[in-house]
Order: sequence, then structure tokens, then C-alpha cells
Amino acid sequence: MEKALDEFHKNKQIFIATGARDVEGDHFNFPKLHFLEHYVYLIRRYGTTDNYNTEATERLHIDLVKDAFRATNHKDHVEQMVRWLSRREKVNIFDARVNWAVEQETERLDKKKKKKKRKSGRKTRVELAEQPSTRNVSLTTLSADYGATQFTSALQTFIGTHRSPTRSGYTAQLSDASIRIPFHSVDVWHRIKFHSPSIQTTAPDTDDIMDAFPARYNKARRVIQHARFDTVFVNGGAAEKTGIKGTRASF
Repeated sequence: MEKALDEFHKNKQIFIATGARDVEGDHFNFPKLHFLEHYVYLIRRYGTTDNYNTEATERLHIDLVKDAFRATNHKDHVEQMVRWLSRREKVNIFDARVNWAVEQETERLDKKKKKKKRKSGRKTRVELAEQPSTRNVSLTTLSADYGATQFTSALQTFIGTHRSPTRSGYTAQLSDASIRIPFHSVDVWHRIKFHSPSIQTTAPDTDDIMDAFPARYNKARRVIQHARFDTVFVNGGAAEKTGIKGTRASF
């Protein structure tokens, strides 16, 4: 192959002598002939000529010559072809920039959405009705009928903890007991909904409903609705993500 190529170069002047090539304007440095100079090296290096053939430039010839020529009015076509190719290159660059910006924005929004979903999914959401089930329930009724015998003391502890978060021990208990509750009745909700994050990250939240209400009687003191107090497990902050270890049962 090298000998054949050398033989061609020794005798290529015949093309100029016969007028097939113009000695001033034409030359022999065109792609298909140039490729032949690399064939021996490629065969020795890769052992094959796959994907290295004289048709490799045909696609570029269509894109950069044929399509460009068709876009001209065939007068002074070289200048028009250069201008057309320059404009198409600018359009392609702009199109690539727009596509990149869209991909970046889409990726940013996806990350923001996933982050928001993970952030909102870490905590259990609590849902209450807009209006309470019963209004102005006295603290005495709350203790006798609802079984909330420690409501007042728990409320005092809650207020005391928020007043002095660092307090502890017997002194704190005495301080809580001295807190005066400025009301004698409260509004009560009989139902509460919990929207808890699922263990499976791709699954929707788990919805749970807890009911708590005393028995209802008619005028004859007959039960028309039995009492219901669902049991829930309260996570005071020491519980694990799964299981009930560290939780406190509340009736």
C-alpha cells in the first residue's frame, strides 16, 4: 500500500499535464487522498480499517457543502455559503446554550423539589378541624368524663418548661404547682389526623385518625354512643425512627 501511494505521488503530475488538475488553483491535499497516508499506520496500530474509510467525509460534504450551496441563489455562491454556515453555527451555539440552561434549571427545580419533599417528610403533620367538636368543656368535666385527670398539672408543667427551659428537679415541680391557670373551661376536638412519613421514601404519607370522646346519653340516661378513646404512642424525642422503643403510650 505504501509502495502504491509512493508510485502515485511520483506520477501525479500527469493530471496537471493533461489538464485534469489546475497547477495554480488545484492541489492534491483533499480528504480522500489524505486518508490514504494514514491507512498503513492505522492497520498496524489497530489491526483493522473499520470506521476508517474514504466515505468518512461524505457526511461533512453534505452538511457543509451541499446544504450550504442549496441555500444560495447560485451567484457568488462561495461568499453566501460561508455566511450561511457562519449563521448556522451561531444558531447551533445559541441552541446548545438554551438547552444547557433548561437542563440546569430543570435539575435545580428537581433538587429543590426533592429537598422540600425530604424536609417536609421528616415530621408528622397534624390536622385538626377548623371548629372544635365541643366548646367550653369545664376542667372538671375534662377530668371526669374524658379521663384527663392530669390535664391541669400537665398544662402547668408545659407552661413552666417554656418559661424556664433549664429548670429541673423538685424545685421545678413546686414552681409548676404554683402556676395559676386563668381559665376554667377549654374547647375540645374529638378527632385528630396524623400524616406520618412512610418508611418507603417513594411511598405517600401514612394517614392515621385518632378519636377520643366520652359516652353520650339521652334524656333517659341511656347510652346512645359509647365512649371511645384510641391509644396512641407519643414520641417525646427519644424514640427511634422505626419501632415503638422510646415512645410513651397515651390512652
